[in-house]
Amino acid sequence: MKKLLLFLTFALIISSCSNDKKEDKNPKDSPNQEEKQEEESSSISELISDENKSHKTMIIFDASGSMWGLINGTKKLDIAKNALKDTVKNLNDSKIGLMAYGHRRNGDCGDIEILTNPQKNNSENISKILDKISPKGRTPIGGAISEAAKFLNSKEIASNVILISDGDESCGVNLCEFAKELKSESKNFKVSVIAFNIENSETTGLRCLANETGGEFIFTKDGNELNEALSKTTGSKKKTFTPNSQQDVDSNAIVKLKLLGKTTIENEMTISWTAPNDSKDIFAIVPQNSFDFEDNLFVLDDLASRGGISKIGIPTKKGSYDIVYWHDKKRVLARENFEIKKTIADISAEDIVDIGQTFSVTWIGPNNKNDVIAIVPSDSTAYEDNLDIIPYLDKKTGIANITAPFEANDYDIIYLLNQKHVLSRRPLKVNDVVIKFAKIEEKIKTSDMINLSWTGPNREKDIVALMPYRGKDLSKAISTINAKNGSGMLMAPPKYGYYELTYWLNGKKKVHTQSIYIYNK
Repeated sequence: MKKLLLFLTFALIISSCSNDKKEDKNPKDSPNQEEKQEEESSSISELISDENKSHKTMIIFDASGSMWGLINGTKKLDIAKNALKDTVKNLNDSKIGLMAYGHRRNGDCGDIEILTNPQKNNSENISKILDKISPKGRTPIGGAISEAAKFLNSKEIASNVILISDGDESCGVNLCEFAKELKSESKNFKVSVIAFNIENSETTGLRCLANETGGEFIFTKDGNELNEALSKTTGSKKKTFTPNSQQDVDSNAIVKLKLLGKTTIENEMTISWTAPNDSKDIFAIVPQNSFDFEDNLFVLDDLASRGGISKIGIPTKKGSYDIVYWHDKKRVLARENFEIKKTIADISAEDIVDIGQTFSVTWIGPNNKNDVIAIVPSDSTAYEDNLDIIPYLDKKTGIANITAPFEANDYDIIYLLNQKHVLSRRPLKVNDVVIKFAKIEEKIKTSDMINLSWTGPNREKDIVALMPYRGKDLSKAISTINAKNGSGMLMAPPKYGYYELTYWLNGKKKVHTQSIYIYNK
């Protein structure tokens, strides 16, 4: 009996010590750990907060073809990749995964892939995967969310999805209905949506997706807003970026910079340097004496791989510029001035065209990769005002087609350097078109064939359509015919009543209407 009592007492002592050790290891009872968590938590509501670090989060990256679009001369793809890379660096304590859609095949709504499972310490892996993504296809948002929910076992486990998209669903899913069904099946599954550089009119479905699942909807126009949105939805604590405001080059930095060759009308110049070449360091060309990082006109990055010598694009607008070395995009460590003494850019095109007419434009100029030829309202200098553009001039031969606006007015054709500076401008007058249907039979019976002829532009993509009375959408047409031959036959509808014969320019804009009455047999 005494031996049994001694054994039980010994066992209780060991159990007590073991519990003490477990309590010591509990992060919630450690003051240092509490302080660390307080520092890392976002001041705004978060998806990945200190309470749900154990939850899995899947980030869905839009790799549809529209991500090749430009924002102030930079591809949306590059802006989104860089913002996401910066964000996940601060999330190694969270279980983060990555999916993408539209990155492998054109026009395939099934092109959805889980690129890495949600796991801790995943930032470096995600960054490497992002580098390999190249947009190609469509925007199957509903399909991607469904696959994420299934993979995360959202019916059983609380989980989150963060969608970064520059467009609405393009594969036939009604996102509002889909979101309601999703939420009814998975109570603890949230979808937050970051709408990146998208028209407000295209966000209805995306807003529903976030609202119905209890997630956040954040509208972003550029890289800075995208960074803020990612910080908010992931709970990532990011360092505040403040451009350098000092008016002198940092005298303590060891950076040597040389300009090699002449800076004339050539597209680029060669520079050599010795410098730290840290991962975020860049060379940039800015207006003379600018210390604002946002003023950069041309940028050279990935310096460590360039061996201390490289070419960089240069402006072609006459003036004085500086090439600067930005350390971590915050401090200027070196600066050299250079002059552009002459510039050559010129545009040739017709002086007068018709609305919606496609016509040829020829030009000479620097043809830098972010330069464009654009049609804008008279006297406009803003890229955002463009009504049609010829993009990526480095891939062009100095001649290409462009389409006139659909409203008759006075416009300008401009050469925009880096989508910012007008190098050349010529006026363009856009006239209305004259369209007339020939007289048709007075009585047209239901389901009869209608013989038609007309005068008009009769372009390759023009359409003549029989529409419901006051119909506004060509997709609602009762019957159509290509307008290029100037004549043809359309079938009358099976129901009697008033209808309209319409002429659609380029298949896009209704420019002429004639009412007809269909009689019952």
